[in-house]
Amino acid sequence: MKWLARLLGYVPAQESEGLSLPPGPHWDVDAPKEFSRFFRALVGLLPVGAVLYLEGGYPTDDISAFLEARRPTSTTKVRIGTIWPRPQMLHMYATPENLAGLAQLAEANAPTEIAVHIHAYKGNTMFVMWHDAPSDPICVSSDVSEERVQQFAAALGTSYRSCDKEV
Repeated sequence: MKWLARLLGYVPAQESEGLSLPPGPHWDVDAPKEFSRFFRALVGLLPVGAVLYLEGGYPTDDISAFLEARRPTSTTKVRIGTIWPRPQMLHMYATPENLAGLAQLAEANAPTEIAVHIHAYKGNTMFVMWHDAPSDPICVSSDVSEERVQQFAAALGTSYRSCDKEV
């Protein structure tokens, strides 16, 4: 069946496994009105050494080049959010400088030119999962303190709430 997946361009179930938020409670943060605010606000939310994972979308050449130049030497396999068509998956160090640069690109491009699914992780810990960006709520790990989530939501100009539903 792998030949059929390659032919049709979809991701088989066995390839879609990977790091995700654990089941159970997490924080839901409303999406910001300006996509670029998300990348700037991440600076106060993520630990040093975190990696940003961007999946799907239709990155322009300048966006792809920006992300590739900031690719970590090793990455963690993240659970894929798109099964068809097979998405582009890019990882970038989530440093303040890199996030500021990505925010500038987000100001000059449509959100779907950046990514459709955005996650942030460090090692084997997922901190942020944002499916269907820029419209759906942003899921933040319950391991992140409420104070930091509150500051993140304030930086986005949105609100947050605790959520018990599985992501």
